Amino acid sequence: MLTLFDGVDRVAEEFGQPGRWLYLAAAEVRGQPAVVASHENNPPVAGCSVVVRVAEQQSVQAELSVDPADPTFPVCAKARMVAESVVGRLAS
Repeated sequence: MLTLFDGVDRVAEEFGQPGRWLYLAAAEVRGQPAVVASHENNPPVAGCSVVVRVAEQQSVQAELSVDPADPTFPVCAKARMVAESVVGRLAS
């Protein structure tokens, strides 16, 4: 799922809600601040969300779920690839 947010800093919001995620890590996507999050412990195997700040008060979120969960599938890496692709297209 891909979600665009306008008028809110979703990256700051995610870090401002301790306990919301079991897995939460700062990241960078194409030079933009980002967060990688999951409701699972590290490493996530069923779902992962990557939120990227693309401009002041604008963010994009790429969320990927796998059913059934597959510990060999790099769910966060794949979600990050989608986020990178979207951010790259927005920049062009």
